[in-house]
Amino acid sequence: MKEATLVKSILVLILLKTLLISCSNENIDVPKNYEIEHFELLGNKDTTITTKERVKITIHSKTFGNSRDIVTLEVITAIDKLRMIRYNLGTLSSNGKILESDGMINISANRPIDAEYPIRISLPTEEVASSMRLFK
Repeated sequence: MKEATLVKSILVLILLKTLLISCSNENIDVPKNYEIEHFELLGNKDTTITTKERVKITIHSKTFGNSRDIVTLEVITAIDKLRMIRYNLGTLSSNGKILESDGMINISANRPIDAEYPIRISLPTEEVASSMRLFK
């Protein structure tokens, strides 16, 4: 009985020591290693793009005005918990409350977007939670 108590005490001490050593004031720089996908499309044509993570991006022919130029998009997606952690993405509201998230996407374009013709995004999901809302 004494041996079991001694072993437990030693394990608790080792655990406490590990916790104390791992807690420090140093900032840890987490590499982002974003996976950026690049797409080119005609600015005046209805277009639907699907990313590697099956995010569907639908663009109206007037989203980029009447431009007949090639529009370049850079897309970063994080629709699973692993990528959200790896990219160090937070899901807090402006008042600090934790948000539930089914994913995040960042789209950058080399042309301005006409707000009357927004880009539509559809995330792949097994189940749609009624409480989910777009958070900008």
